[in-house]
Amino acid sequence: TAVWRRYFEEVSRHEILDTTRCHAIKDKVPSATSAAEKQASLAADKVFLPDLFIEHMEEHRKDVTVTLERHWRDYIVSEVLDKMSETHNFFVDNHQKYLRLPLHRILRKFDLILSAQMRWFAKTSVDSWVNFVRSFVPSIDRCLPPPLLTLNLTVKMGKVVLAPPPDELISRLLELVDAVARVTSALSCLEYELVPFCNLPQNLMYDMSFTAPLLEQAKETTREVVLQCLEGPQRIQEMYQRYAYLLSEKVTDINPLKVDLVRERTDAYMRAGMEIEKLTTTVIKFPLFELHCTEIIGMLSDQAYRLANTCLQTVRENVHERTDTVLHEWNETHERVLSNPDDEEELARLKQFMADITQLKTKPLIATTREIHTQIDMLAEFSYPVENEVVERAFSSFAWPLQIQIDVADSERSLDSQKQRFMDKLEGEKAEFNRDMHRYQDDLDWVKTLSDYTSAVKWANKIYKLREDLDRAKERVASFVEREKLFGMEVSDYSELDVMIEGYEPYFKLWTAAIEFKHSEDEWLNGMLSKLNASEIEHMVDEQFRESIKTIKQFEGQESPQSVALALKNNIAQFQKNLPVIRALCQEAFENRHFYRLFEEVEWDGDIDDGLNLQQLLDIGIIDSIDIVERISAEAQKQHGLKTALAAMKREWKPMEFSVA
Repeated sequence: TAVWRRYFEEVSRHEILDTTRCHAIKDKVPSATSAAEKQASLAADKVFLPDLFIEHMEEHRKDVTVTLERHWRDYIVSEVLDKMSETHNFFVDNHQKYLRLPLHRILRKFDLILSAQMRWFAKTSVDSWVNFVRSFVPSIDRCLPPPLLTLNLTVKMGKVVLAPPPDELISRLLELVDAVARVTSALSCLEYELVPFCNLPQNLMYDMSFTAPLLEQAKETTREVVLQCLEGPQRIQEMYQRYAYLLSEKVTDINPLKVDLVRERTDAYMRAGMEIEKLTTTVIKFPLFELHCTEIIGMLSDQAYRLANTCLQTVRENVHERTDTVLHEWNETHERVLSNPDDEEELARLKQFMADITQLKTKPLIATTREIHTQIDMLAEFSYPVENEVVERAFSSFAWPLQIQIDVADSERSLDSQKQRFMDKLEGEKAEFNRDMHRYQDDLDWVKTLSDYTSAVKWANKIYKLREDLDRAKERVASFVEREKLFGMEVSDYSELDVMIEGYEPYFKLWTAAIEFKHSEDEWLNGMLSKLNASEIEHMVDEQFRESIKTIKQFEGQESPQSVALALKNNIAQFQKNLPVIRALCQEAFENRHFYRLFEEVEWDGDIDDGLNLQQLLDIGIIDSIDIVERISAEAQKQHGLKTALAAMKREWKPMEFSVA
């Protein structure tokens, strides 16, 4: 009787799984005070965050476990010892003997009673939890209790999701049901503790596994109810998911000049933001769950308005930029129309620019200005601010066409006087050109009379000067022709210059060849012999000799130039006699020792260190000793060939290694 009384007093009024939403066991102690009743009423309406609910249930389970251990089982142990210790020996140490004692039957009866009570308590707790969970299923027979758990709509990896995730939430709720088995496994039988010296097995008061049918059925019911109650929040989730595209949207491809497309896109973003804000309330109550939408509404609507703002900001920045560009172009046009040209070409370009100014500047700039105002109107439709200064500057562009017309009229009057001044300048330059042409003709006539080949170097500057003057005259004629065309004048005849240039060309070619050979001959005769290149000299001499023969034929019948060409040919032919000496001595193989040997054989006391030249050798009659020169040169070439071959062999053998066995 005492055991059952204690059970009803301390155990039966509790549950392993709390269904009252109270914070602790003590909150459920009966109280007559109105404050306690008010507190219980508030607790019945409490809605938990999932994490806090799990924490609350775990604390409740711990409190229940403590109550079972201390206020029920330990109390019974204490009562049994107090009432039976005088009549029974609890310190018996013989197991077989103990099993025959009445104490064993009494304690075994106590354990069976407590096991039955524990089983009833576990079943009552599970049944109460199942009924509590089922109470959230809508029914016409009863009112729904207030929601128990809060859910949040948030964003994860670009998608609208429930937090915590449904699978995670269900898993944690099922773990609460498994906690019933944890409570039962915390209490062992009385007999093991009361008879400590018989080595009795420590059996549990009530052994319930996690896979017990009672728990499996409770978990299945919990899962079904939670999934059913999640349907409402998931529908809301799907409603907001339709706007999840905003999270990955980027405004990078927008063209601010396409106003209609920008307006359409901006309006779509603004409309999406307003639809999101009106989609649901911030808190929606469903069976079991209270769905909080504040976060997702803020995230999606803010992103929608942000995208719309980016579109409008892009247009505003374009308005600023294009307004500045248009005004800058108007100012440039104004300054160019009123500018003073420096020459005839600039004058012609300016007149052409003013003739085409309507097509080139006025119409395009007015069209751009109208586009800017269309952009400003579009921004105003969305109440997007544009600085007053920018708007004023955009309107000021409409006043510029009239100003440009006034500028053109003023500039045309000024350009007429400048045109006359440029034409007068042109006539002066043409008069000076005619005087120069008479001088050029005199110089050409003088060149035609020249017949002294030996004075070629002396006359070089004047001959080259005439060529430069004629080339410059061609440039002057090109300028005259261009300017006459610009002014619409009849183009003058300058063919006299072409005739003069054509007539001077063969004389210039003759005297250039003579001057160049004179310079080359002096360099070959008096330059250092070691620096002469025999092959180049021979090639140049042969080429000039052939050209001199052609020139003689070209001037046939003209005594003065033909005599110069003949003298040039003879001079070249005379120098050709020196080529054998140059070929023999001007080569890499001919070294200083060969020169000393040559000097010895021709009996001449020469010094290479002072700088040997060809003229010195010619002065001692080296031509007469050409056989000696060629013989020594041939020997030098053979020695040089052997030396070169030996060096090549050394390079080839250097990396080789020989080994002796």
